[in-house]
Amino acid sequence: MKKFKKISIFNTITCLLVWVIILSGFSNSIDTSRPEGTDDPSEADNNMRRVQAGIQERHNVDHVWALDGTTVDASDTGEHRKITYNVSISAPTQVASKAHLYMNSDELYYQDDTNTTLQITDSGKLNGENMDAIKANSGTTNTVATFRSSDTQASIALADDSTSGGNIPILLRVANALFINHSKGDTTIGNASSDVFLSKATGSSDRSIADKAYVDDSFPDDDAFGTWSVESASTTSYTAQAATDGIVTAFGATTQGHIDGFTDSNASPTTQKTAAVHAGGSFGSHEIGITMPVKKDDYYKITSTFNVKIEFLPIGG
Repeated sequence: MKKFKKISIFNTITCLLVWVIILSGFSNSIDTSRPEGTDDPSEADNNMRRVQAGIQERHNVDHVWALDGTTVDASDTGEHRKITYNVSISAPTQVASKAHLYMNSDELYYQDDTNTTLQITDSGKLNGENMDAIKANSGTTNTVATFRSSDTQASIALADDSTSGGNIPILLRVANALFINHSKGDTTIGNASSDVFLSKATGSSDRSIADKAYVDDSFPDDDAFGTWSVESASTTSYTAQAATDGIVTAFGATTQGHIDGFTDSNASPTTQKTAAVHAGGSFGSHEIGITMPVKKDDYYKITSTFNVKIEFLPIGG
């Protein structure tokens, strides 16, 4: 009967210990009331080992603190494996020269020593409300940000050389137009001499890299060339200034003769770029022609010993 009672008591204590371990998550409890004054001094070593084991278990939750046999002596011991935040119900009290990173209502927050608090996450995502203005550090060459549709004007400093007095490229979003401002101190929106527009919602078309409020994978085919125009139906000499980049053609029929094409920045261009000749003889009448590319704002001149038709094909117009 006595043996049965001893076994029952032992089983009861064992079950209680198992439940304590399950509920606490640790196999070694840390009890600030132990050892008691009435405890057997010979149990002191057991109490010390239990406390050390309990400390190791708790540090091992977020730190590299694993046991190697009975010791914790690895070179990376104490380094963080992860950081676990317990969800608090209120923000911590601001402390001078201290900053806090904490959880509140399942979201991550940062609080500086001036009591400025930023919500970092929002429903499992980065909180964009606090990311509408981002400044890159000195030497940073790549900065990415998303402008909200409600932002009528926002900017990002792509590089910070404010101490050197040089230019600071700024990525700006103004009235649904996105562009890069190159000139330091230039507050003029859409300055043609310093701004490169990334969309044509605002700005001149010749400084835009897109003809919409976004950039396509490739430029549409119908933007490559404009519409053919007949500059002269029949002439032996013609001079004009190109309003856009383009291609000039001149052709006609003759029994003998030549066509010459000139283009440069002069109002009466003298730089010859192309020519065509029909030597005549027994070949009779044949059509000959020339094709000549012309830069925007340059002049072009066609001369011929016989009447030719002149046409112009604009590029990007």
